[in-house]
Amino acid sequence: MDNTKEYEETHYYKLKYRNFKNAVAQYVNSFWVDLADHFASKGTASNFLSSNFTLALSSINEAALAFAFIDLPFKEESHGFRSGEGRGVEIKAASNMTIFLKEI
Repeated sequence: MDNTKEYEETHYYKLKYRNFKNAVAQYVNSFWVDLADHFASKGTASNFLSSNFTLALSSINEAALAFAFIDLPFKEESHGFRSGEGRGVEIKAASNMTIFLKEI
């Protein structure tokens, strides 16, 4: 007689059902609080951006879900850039955008 095999629904990428509840509890951070506040005040996810989106990267599942909510355009927009007279750059955004800064 052959060995018995066990099959299990994973629900999320490489996450077994019995570990699902513990994994979801790890996702509570400032990004998800910002999203809840946005939903509460606006009633929709449109135009949602959060400066805390880098906190929502604890797993591939959480990152995919977070990026699904961030309202960034799929096509490149023509943003305006102007020198800040030796004090940086002034940016006139044509749409939602994310900027990463490196402090020197």
